[in-house]
Amino acid sequence: MSSNTEASTESVSESLAEKKYEVLKRKCDSLEETNETLRQKLTKIRKMISEAEKDKKFLEKRLQGYESETLSTINTETTKAVPSQTHSGTKNALPVPHQTT
Repeated sequence: MSSNTEASTESVSESLAEKKYEVLKRKCDSLEETNETLRQKLTKIRKMISEAEKDKKFLEKRLQGYESETLSTINTETTKAVPSQTHSGTKNALPVPHQTT
């Protein structure tokens, strides 16, 4: 009887081990699937970040171009709008209006 009991105990132990294995196997498969999903999301996000950085650099260069154009336009307009300082008697001097009292 003792050999029967031992065989039965081994059978139960093997059955429990197989069940534990199956549970662990399912958990492992689930973790691997979750890991793969997260890896794909991470790759997609890294690509988006890279594209955003390229866009940022492009826009910064474009903005710098507009800023330099604006500054050169302002400088040109300022020099045209402000008459040069001249002494009286020269060609570019503005006439002084006479005041009547």
